[in-house]
Amino acid sequence: MRDGRLSTARASRTPILLLASICALASAGCGGSVVGHWRMMSSSPNRDLFALDDVRFHSDGSYSATATIDGSTQRELGMYEYNGWKLYLRPKGGGQRTFEATLKFSRLELVDRERKVSLKRE
Repeated sequence: MRDGRLSTARASRTPILLLASICALASAGCGGSVVGHWRMMSSSPNRDLFALDDVRFHSDGSYSATATIDGSTQRELGMYEYNGWKLYLRPKGGGQRTFEATLKFSRLELVDRERKVSLKRE
């Protein structure tokens, strides 16, 4: 009888452990860290209007990037914040850009209205 109760207890924990594992993977894929080196894979509507060619997000909240916005390409330094859904870039020169952000393992997609860039972690 004792073995039967033990098997029932294990069986009842299995769905809970499975659910916990799925939640952990989902949060790592969606709300994980963007810290690291990223390179652009694609840009829409085109690279001349909107591109983040090379971005480094540092653990101290700073970033450096080569960015093209409306035909002007420049090296940019500043601070960033990522909350799992949005990425805020605050360049040292002033202002703030806000992107809808989706992080899926080694890919990061940033959307600003009709503009979109896909990055891959190096």
